[in-house]
Amino acid sequence: MSRKKRPSSRRRDRRDGGQMPDGKAVRKEMNLKKKEHGSGRRKSKGKKEHFIKEELTGTVSMTREGYGFVEVPDRDNDVFVPQHKMRGALNGDIVKVLTTKAKGVGADGKPKRIEGEIITVLERSSKPHIGVLQISRGEAWLVMESRNMPYNISIPIK
Repeated sequence: MSRKKRPSSRRRDRRDGGQMPDGKAVRKEMNLKKKEHGSGRRKSKGKKEHFIKEELTGTVSMTREGYGFVEVPDRDNDVFVPQHKMRGALNGDIVKVLTTKAKGVGADGKPKRIEGEIITVLERSSKPHIGVLQISRGEAWLVMESRNMPYNISIPIK
């Protein structure tokens, strides 16, 4: 006993004189369904904590990878600053940092790790940077020896 194949919805629409729906109409319909039934993503359990952004002043401590920590004198934990939010600050600079979010909560109820972005460099470090001068093909570079200096410095040759 053979079963008759039912034509796909596209074929049915065309055969009945209807037109195939365009991509925008399909996306619009799917978005409406998501709004009605939810996006399918799970929501976190428990209450969401609200984080208050602060402007703090402190000293930058950099890593070789390019990210840094701002040590604020009156606080227990440092503010982590990712590489793309360093805004040209270098190791030892005094900066103003804006805290943006906190990750994890300790036993005392305070955030374990605070993340931020540097707003401005208030004062550059007077500490000299030491490295090896490399000259090749008309270019000169000062390759840093310090682990806290992630960038090499280009020196123009005239």
